Amino acid sequence: MGLRYPVGIQSFREMITGGYAYVDKTAEVYHLVHNAKYVFLSRPRRFGKSLLLSTIEAYLSGNCSLFAELKMADLHKGEWPCHPVLYFDMNPGIYDSERSLDVAIGLKLAIYEKEYGLEAGELSIADRLYALIGRAHEATGQKVVVLVDEYDKPVLDALGDRHLADHNRRKLRGFYGVLKSCDGHIRFAMLTGVGNMGNIDVFSGLNNMEDISLAPKYSCLCGISEQEIRGSWRCGVEALAAECGLDVEEAYRRLRKMYGGYHFARDLREVYNPFGVLKALKTGDIQDYWFQTGTPTHLVGLLMQAELPVTKINGSLCSMSELANGDIASGNLLPTLYYTGYLTIGAYDPEYRTFYLIYPNEDARTGLLHRLLERLTGYKSARTNSAIRTMRECLGRDDMDGFLEEVRGLLARTPYDLAGRNEAHYQDVLYTIGMLLGMDVQAETKTSEGRIDMLLGTRKCLYVMEFKLDGSAAEAMDQIDSRHYLLPYRRDGRRLVRVGVNFSSSTRTIDTWLIR
Repeated sequence: MGLRYPVGIQSFREMITGGYAYVDKTAEVYHLVHNAKYVFLSRPRRFGKSLLLSTIEAYLSGNCSLFAELKMADLHKGEWPCHPVLYFDMNPGIYDSERSLDVAIGLKLAIYEKEYGLEAGELSIADRLYALIGRAHEATGQKVVVLVDEYDKPVLDALGDRHLADHNRRKLRGFYGVLKSCDGHIRFAMLTGVGNMGNIDVFSGLNNMEDISLAPKYSCLCGISEQEIRGSWRCGVEALAAECGLDVEEAYRRLRKMYGGYHFARDLREVYNPFGVLKALKTGDIQDYWFQTGTPTHLVGLLMQAELPVTKINGSLCSMSELANGDIASGNLLPTLYYTGYLTIGAYDPEYRTFYLIYPNEDARTGLLHRLLERLTGYKSARTNSAIRTMRECLGRDDMDGFLEEVRGLLARTPYDLAGRNEAHYQDVLYTIGMLLGMDVQAETKTSEGRIDMLLGTRKCLYVMEFKLDGSAAEAMDQIDSRHYLLPYRRDGRRLVRVGVNFSSSTRTIDTWLIR
């Protein structure tokens, strides 16, 4: 019988008792709970945050039998802890009204209140939590553990409604602020989510929270390293390789290209998205599984409003303070793209305390580009897939005329209120398409005489492209020639092709083009 892969399993108990393949993170859990008291961790969705909290719950509530064959058993000496645990999972709730947050948290509080013999009365959720923590400590004689999963979802879900978002912020600020007031009753508290602390602004009353999201020693707390894959799941990778007709090392390379590449600290220790790897091992197929699970609603909304050029996303610079304290409401998209997992740390400059952000892998890159194309054209990826396939076929046979004809048709179908009225919009569309096609694409490439609008490389050809708006394709071609844009690429080895394209602000699509 092969390994059972825990796709979607978030319960540590179920993981261990159900015989699922498990990468042992219990040593990291042990060191975390014995070296910190109030902890915050941000990681993208599907990265194992819920399983981490479930593991902490199992350990601190005294379920020692679950750890008998794990690293925790060797580390923990003496009597096992048995603390009351209050676990709040914010993910299932639908926060579409001012009452919905109170109802969602209130239902969970009611379960614990019944357990410890409390009556809620007319108290607020914050006052109920305060009373519950005190009663749980009193009733058991043990300090309380408080765990909150997806702490920020009530705010993120409401970002399209400023009034509701602010209302939920105030509610959560009071609720989480109780933890500071109950310090004498608390053994350990941990909150996890997608947005960072600065993004959501609900911790003003809880200034003793330790944010470990960018801490090097916790960079691999969630996610899975290649070493762990090679150790715990090697037989699964071997089966995957056989299923796909690959040698084993090629299977590892493809898994890394599709799901690896994440760095959550300046030390650049690499982790993989565990959800993608598990899905690939379970199904025997390497696909963009993470993207298929959906993009966070708040990110889609921000992308629709963002002014950040598509060509400037990959390779952007972001300061340490921006990444740690960036506010979603400020319109700075880069920290949000990082925390949602569409960008990761590619390099770190210690002198200027600046991160270089890049796409981590193909799954994240493709997912974001599909959403960006949706923003630019108004069409869901399902409606553009046919055009994208045709474009790929055209470039595969170096049919630039056919490629541009497909682009013209796509732009002509774009709703008028989304269509751009400047050259940068059309550059973004072509750049996004080129990236989705997996081409070698560069935008705004500087030379000694000017700036090339776009370089698009195929296996046989390098297309040097210049764009005009309400001008002419001939003007664009003349600029390529007069500024000697081909000169730096004479030794490239591929056939150099000049492409001049003119867009029309009245038809909002490609007007004419020249290819030489």
